[in-house]
Amino acid sequence: MVTNENDFIGIMMKCKNEKDICNVGKIIERSGMSDMQCLPFIQSLTNKGIIQKIDLGNFQITPLAYSIYESPQKKARKSFLKLSVSFLKFVITYILGIVSGLIISYLTHKFGW
Repeated sequence: MVTNENDFIGIMMKCKNEKDICNVGKIIERSGMSDMQCLPFIQSLTNKGIIQKIDLGNFQITPLAYSIYESPQKKARKSFLKLSVSFLKFVITYILGIVSGLIISYLTHKFGW
């Protein structure tokens, strides 16, 4: 299911030929969308310069699309990295809290406060 421009670019990349040209009919067939649902995506991507119109049914994918597109694997890797960093911050904060408590209790015992 296509929910945003990134998904639409992904489908276009799957439907393209060796010259980076894709047919709207193949996009509609692969995505399961109607032509009226594809039209806003096509207009938006054309206005942004991500695709170029060749004729009524064919569009060429520009190199800009390859730099913008995020594959599902890339998204998963990015979210996993973000969660890992958050978990590591939590663990370090927890350990430092325990260590600071031990240091304070040692100093209190040593100096007899």
